[in-house]
Amino acid sequence: MSGQIPLTYDTVIIQNAPENKEGALLEDKFKFEIQSRPMPELQDREVLVENHFFSPDPFVRVLFLTSQSVGQKVRGFTVGKVVSSKHPDYHEGQYVMGLLEASTHSVATPDKPNVIKFIIDSDPSQDSFSHLYHVKPSDRVSLSAFLGVTGMPGITAYVGLKHYLKISKGATVVVTGAAGCIGSLVGQLLKHQGAGKVIGIAGSKEKCDLLLEYGFDVAVNYKDADYEAQLSKACEGGVDGFWDNVGGKTMELVLKHLKNEAPVVSCGSMSSYLPTPEEEKAVNEQKQRNQQLADEKKTKIVQYVVASFPRQEWVEAIEYISDLINKGVVKYQETETDGLENIGKAHDDIFKGRNVGKQVLRVKICQV
Repeated sequence: MSGQIPLTYDTVIIQNAPENKEGALLEDKFKFEIQSRPMPELQDREVLVENHFFSPDPFVRVLFLTSQSVGQKVRGFTVGKVVSSKHPDYHEGQYVMGLLEASTHSVATPDKPNVIKFIIDSDPSQDSFSHLYHVKPSDRVSLSAFLGVTGMPGITAYVGLKHYLKISKGATVVVTGAAGCIGSLVGQLLKHQGAGKVIGIAGSKEKCDLLLEYGFDVAVNYKDADYEAQLSKACEGGVDGFWDNVGGKTMELVLKHLKNEAPVVSCGSMSSYLPTPEEEKAVNEQKQRNQQLADEKKTKIVQYVVASFPRQEWVEAIEYISDLINKGVVKYQETETDGLENIGKAHDDIFKGRNVGKQVLRVKICQV
């Protein structure tokens, strides 16, 4: 390894986990410890990455609550700089994004499977989560954006629109969870692709104002007393397509306005992740109502796993979205939390609706 690389690195370890994890907020019920460990020596075809940002994502929270156990390192997407490499495709000074660890430094093995079985059950050699992606920050595309709008969430939006939510020019489309990273990008891409009316649903006036700045035609605050009336008015004439990030009652309300055979993409169920035993019955009943409505509308609710798409499509998405940001077509915001010690809070803030755009955790002060 070359000079200026420290002898140790810091990594987040799960110190304590509750036995009953249903409905658990990480900050309340999990205890994390930052441990200092010796910097490993690189083996052939390995890469040492200095992580600048870590990505708190809903799937990582689910991993905490279902499979990760005491003593394990916390894993998720990171973006950072190559500081040492024994791999011919990666060189010192390059910026990369990949599924690594919540650590100041991570050893990446781009040629080896990096599959999280909870996420996808497929051929590990083809899994996009295994790859270490080259990224190119610019004046408009921040380094942290490659964990959000030009990272896995943005890729999720890109492939979902390309393959499943195919709409005609002038179509009316509803997006729930619209102020989040995926939802806000979906709405902007829909307008760029010719949608006539994009209706965004969010949870505050601030977020709704932001959606209008992003080019959404209508923004509805689901916390308003007359929310259902506002939504009905916005959906007059019917809905030609529906991108859902939240599930639950909100999904039911939108499905009522859906035209027959209109496409529906379900990209998350923020309203019902890991319910408590008391909540589970109501959650299941709501899912049944939503499915019944979809059946009545003769439509299929499409769900997909972004990791199942080939690496080249991930690269294509990163380049496409980066180009639109550099051209001023797509805008984005981020909510930043500082320090590995705040990893639980950063995850919980997503589920408490405290973030606008992508939630990121800064690992290291960086200059790009």
